[in-house]
Amino acid sequence: MSNDNSKPNTEITLRRDDSFMRALEPTSWESALQCGAAIHKAGIGGVKSAEDAVIRMMAGREIGLGAMASLRLVYSINGKVGYDAALIRARCLQHPECRYFEPVEVTTEHAIFRAKRGDRPEHVLKFTLDEAKTAKLADKDVWKAYPKNMLAARATVNLARLLFPEAVAGMHTPDELAGYVATDPAVDPTPPAVIDAVIVESSAPPLPDFAGLIESAGTPEELAAIAKHIEEAKLAGRLPDEVRKPLAKKWAAKNAELTKATANGAAAS
Repeated sequence: MSNDNSKPNTEITLRRDDSFMRALEPTSWESALQCGAAIHKAGIGGVKSAEDAVIRMMAGREIGLGAMASLRLVYSINGKVGYDAALIRARCLQHPECRYFEPVEVTTEHAIFRAKRGDRPEHVLKFTLDEAKTAKLADKDVWKAYPKNMLAARATVNLARLLFPEAVAGMHTPDELAGYVATDPAVDPTPPAVIDAVIVESSAPPLPDFAGLIESAGTPEELAAIAKHIEEAKLAGRLPDEVRKPLAKKWAAKNAELTKATANGAAAS
């Protein structure tokens, strides 16, 4: 008897059970309070009470987050709702006109982010430690412990408000809200685990020198591989049109040169 190995092993395919996921979400005020009480008892997300958990879940649900994502990215600070900077940037990246929104450089002295909306020119925003000191932010313990993360968060939020106000209107980070009224110094308004997510989520390897690669390509196959990488960068929103279009012209010219050289070589042989 022949052994047919062409048939896929469907028995081990993992499937997403949306009905089960929805069953875990609160569907009424009573179930939300019960859920909040369990979350408070377990100490998840640093919630202060069942009501605190419910408020954070409600705020998250308004922007499409599930309960657990809300507890990770939404906060209740001084009677106001705060949002993680990474979530604010994610809202911008989901905007239909967002071409890209990414860090340029993040150090302990400054954070530089750039973003582009539609066909408008690229906007670059820099937030420095000196600005944080002027605003009396840098004296906070969390700024002293995590200057790179806090600078990145503030630059992210400022740029988001400039270019995508309709997506982030009314959204403030926990450290902004903590400055509105006196707070318990023992309470860290922006937990380190969440702050770190700003840098981790934002970091991306630099793009290669596509122009140099095109110029040094020796065969049509090498040129085709470069075109594939350029297309991947474009789809990832990391290659704006003003950079991509000159590359496309350069690629076309190089392709014509290599194709002609290949044809001449074949004719000579």
